[in-house]
Amino acid sequence: MYDSLSGLHIELNNLKAKIDRLESEVDELCSSIKILEAKEDHQVISERETLRLDDQRIDRNYLRQRIFQLRDEKLIILKLISRQEEKSSKLTSPVAPPLYHHRSDSQDHTSMTFIPSAVPNSPPFTNSHWDTNESLALIAEYDKLFHGFKGCTRNKDLWAEISSSLVNKGIRRDWKQCKNRWRFLTDKYREDSRHPHSIQTKDKHVCEFFDQLHSMYAKYNAFPSARRINNQAKPGTVLNLGSKRPSSSMS
Repeated sequence: MYDSLSGLHIELNNLKAKIDRLESEVDELCSSIKILEAKEDHQVISERETLRLDDQRIDRNYLRQRIFQLRDEKLIILKLISRQEEKSSKLTSPVAPPLYHHRSDSQDHTSMTFIPSAVPNSPPFTNSHWDTNESLALIAEYDKLFHGFKGCTRNKDLWAEISSSLVNKGIRRDWKQCKNRWRFLTDKYREDSRHPHSIQTKDKHVCEFFDQLHSMYAKYNAFPSARRINNQAKPGTVLNLGSKRPSSSMS
């Protein structure tokens, strides 16, 4: 399908550009739909605007499906790039010559003992500490793939894509580290969200990135359930974060 690693990277960049363009179109449609839905709620919408609202909803859903398809293609390209780079690394990695040392046997005869040389590996993903910039980058990458998760955080391919994006930014984290860090952040977010916003101040937040996470969840009108907070809520319960939900959904 692709002749070279450079061709894969070109295709990947093209897919990213298409996704960015479509996401921009979706944002514009969402803004227009929100205005028309407000008129619809107050029963001041004209027949022409009603037809336009229906058309825009159809266009938005189509664009979102197209974005999901392009993201699937992007994941395939990322996997192909990873395989190509792995093969290239094996072919180009210098092999150190075998090491020998002398050993005398019981009759004082000199013999040669073979010691296999170690193949150098790339630095492992061992650092468990996430600094502020790394956590903010993780939130930003998760935001880009928010619809892809669809409420399920066990999708390894999506976490692998997030890991790849972070590595490109110089943040070496494997997919498991990204997933575990995200679980930690959302647990802290849930803990903060148990308290009413009226008495919750920034200094009292348990979650350092509460504002960024809350802004993201509010944007998609999809807040995490409270099932993981000391079993104080039933599974599937949506948190009351003190913000009023939109009167009509943007599905």
